[in-house]
Amino acid sequence: FLLIAFAAALLSGCSSGRSTIVGLRIELTGIAQSADGTTRIGWRVLNPNVVAYLLDESTHRITLDGVQVGTIKETSPIGVPAQQQVDRTSTLAASGPAAQALAAAAARGSAGYRVESQIVVRLYGETIQKTSLSNGGEVKVSGQVN
Repeated sequence: FLLIAFAAALLSGCSSGRSTIVGLRIELTGIAQSADGTTRIGWRVLNPNVVAYLLDESTHRITLDGVQVGTIKETSPIGVPAQQQVDRTSTLAASGPAAQALAAAAARGSAGYRVESQIVVRLYGETIQKTSLSNGGEVKVSGQVN
């Protein structure tokens, strides 16, 4: 009897309060500065799962070599097919230390990055789930692209 009660408690604990969003990943694909001071950020959503997701909106805080360079907000829905990826490009205005960090990274041609993302996924109808994702790596950075 105790074994059955333990198994029931374990199984009910596994299904309650757990995220249905597993494995989604945001990564940067490239950064290019333009002469007017704006920066184009290439990024992608990777979905290794066997189900598709609809991102209602997302916000991504970007850090290069330990310096926060800004935040991009995507308000257009993004459909992410099962076991595929979707690429996006967003504009970021940087000034002060962020602009200096971008210029230094452009001079080197790459930078270590960290992206902290808040995403809202539409599961069905009006049901949504909010979750946080983080990822890091190395990204190519180019400067003064018109």
